[in-house]
Amino acid sequence: LVEVKRQASVVEEEVLLVQRNPMLSRYAPALDEVPELLRGRGVRSRLLADGTAAKLASVGERRGLQEWAVAASDPIAHIVRLHTSRVHVLVGAHGGALAFAAFLPPGAALIELSPTGWRQQCNVGWDRNPYSLYGSWCASAGLRHKCLMDGGIGFMSTIRNLEAGRAIVVQEAFLQGNISLSATEIFDAVMDAIT
Repeated sequence: LVEVKRQASVVEEEVLLVQRNPMLSRYAPALDEVPELLRGRGVRSRLLADGTAAKLASVGERRGLQEWAVAASDPIAHIVRLHTSRVHVLVGAHGGALAFAAFLPPGAALIELSPTGWRQQCNVGWDRNPYSLYGSWCASAGLRHKCLMDGGIGFMSTIRNLEAGRAIVVQEAFLQGNISLSATEIFDAVMDAIT
């Protein structure tokens, strides 16, 4: 039995932004700029790095999309901090870190950043993805959900392959593509969530 003690310092952020490691897919460079934009509007936020990347095997030994693993440092501490915080908006790229949304208070919002790939899983607008992983999760937990999808590098590579008559793998474009949404697009979605 593990006893988790309530931390003395309660996290005061209204917005928690989770950034993936730049060595992994679905990295969103503009996410690093959003806290400053929010600060300009008087909104408290925190940018949290999503673990550390560890090379599992060399490219020659193992092929495929899962060459890296992310090891979160003390996930129980993250859960306790989130549960005792004033976070009302969680923002991050599609991935396991968004599961922390389960510990947000009812009525909070999850903003999922997605590279181009599965349009049917990322419809524009609030609560328009009832059959996507996190859209369904949020609906069940009483949270609001918004998915933002970009037309980044993965998308352009896919278009070039289609135009050249080459086969494409949609899942691969989705998992390997980084997110090229602008800081303003992400900021606007956060402001929409808190107003």
